[in-house]
Amino acid sequence: LAGLRDVKVLTASLAVASTLYAHSHIELILLGGTARRGSPDLSGPLTEDNLARFHVDLAVLGADAMTPEGIYTHDVGVSRLCRIMAAHARRAIVAADSSKFGGHAFYRIAGWSEFDDLFTDEAVPPSVRKWLAQTDCRVHYASVPKPLTLQRHAHPPMRMPS
Repeated sequence: LAGLRDVKVLTASLAVASTLYAHSHIELILLGGTARRGSPDLSGPLTEDNLARFHVDLAVLGADAMTPEGIYTHDVGVSRLCRIMAAHARRAIVAADSSKFGGHAFYRIAGWSEFDDLFTDEAVPPSVRKWLAQTDCRVHYASVPKPLTLQRHAHPPMRMPS
């Protein structure tokens, strides 16, 4: 977002709002609603009603789990909000790391045909890549840098003065 000007971000995420608040080139619009327990998000009927009033260029959605049938979340309210967001967007994308494949979550947000793109990392197993290639969704694999490893040096034991 740093290179873009006159960007409007519509969000129910307090974490996203907190991160973007200081950027003067971003107009930040919070959807309102009830703060979810255990998650810095807003949800509920007020959030859903407010979201339905907007039409956005791009909806970026996450997932708690992904299967050949679609993307899933643990929270029914989040699922409703995600479906409304995708329905009111010109393009809907999913951004989720490879750990979400093969997992299990309570409620299906939508099937793959509802999304234009999936952005994930290269660690997606070949068996998953095979069924992903058969969906209507374009898949983009990002390389993930390897974590830094610190070398440990042997230090002589410390001695306390007597």
